[in-house]
Amino acid sequence: RQRLQTLLGNARALSLATAAQATPTQSPPHTVVSWGLTYSHNPLAATQAKELVLTLPQGNVTVPLQQRSGEGATGQLQLYHRWSGGLELQAATQASSAANARTAGRFTLVGPLGQGAGAPLYWSLAAQQTLDGARRHAASLLWQAAGGERGNSDEQPALYGLGVFDEPQANRRGFTARVQKAWPGAPAVVQQGLAWAEYEHAQGHAPSAVRAGWQGYRQLAPRWLLHASGTAQADSAGYSPLLANNKPRRIFTGSLALERQFASAVLGGQLALNLHWSQRWSNLPLFAWKDYGLGLQWQRQWR
Repeated sequence: RQRLQTLLGNARALSLATAAQATPTQSPPHTVVSWGLTYSHNPLAATQAKELVLTLPQGNVTVPLQQRSGEGATGQLQLYHRWSGGLELQAATQASSAANARTAGRFTLVGPLGQGAGAPLYWSLAAQQTLDGARRHAASLLWQAAGGERGNSDEQPALYGLGVFDEPQANRRGFTARVQKAWPGAPAVVQQGLAWAEYEHAQGHAPSAVRAGWQGYRQLAPRWLLHASGTAQADSAGYSPLLANNKPRRIFTGSLALERQFASAVLGGQLALNLHWSQRWSNLPLFAWKDYGLGLQWQRQWR
């Protein structure tokens, strides 16, 4: 899941931050099609814990855990299109040969509502299913703060969002508040990044959470790119009385990917080979995992 967000989600997140700066008439049509195939150690991000310690009133009980997934190949197809009026579409589908994997997919629409107080206003609708079958639906309103100092063309205003979400399998729903800001690289360096913070309020017994993260890439040498991301999460309440006596979760997820682009075009597009690593640490071992693998990706765009 984290690999998908890092290698393919970067383009969407960075595009959204820059798209909000342009009026609909300033957004020329843009289409991107990409295909990828990856073989990895843990494509379903299954826990790496070998046993589970249950904290009962009578005392702790240790239960052995069976591995829920293993190595496997994962293929993905993704389409992104932006119309001249400012409407953006992203659709992706993913399938894996790993045990118990389901077909994953994501569909997102983002469109302009108009301009208020000089700041563009956007709406967003999203639906997704991950490889482990978890579903999430979300709707958001997005707006941009006033721009930076005059004469500073590199200053990119922050993008704010308020939304609602629903996770049917987990019987979890609520609202989110988010802020994100993109930053360009220095003139002599090819790089781009995005930092964000989010509060997710869950209704009912599920804990709310505060998250913060960053993601970006940098060119190390001609045709060599380094992608990186990191996300920290802190829950507002305990996850379960059976886990560490109802301790709130503390989670950090990191990811790195080294990409080598091929010089020759293939079917009019860019072919690249990437080596990725991602890992999650947590104070509750049930939520810790790691993954690594090798992938091939092809991408072509039209403007």
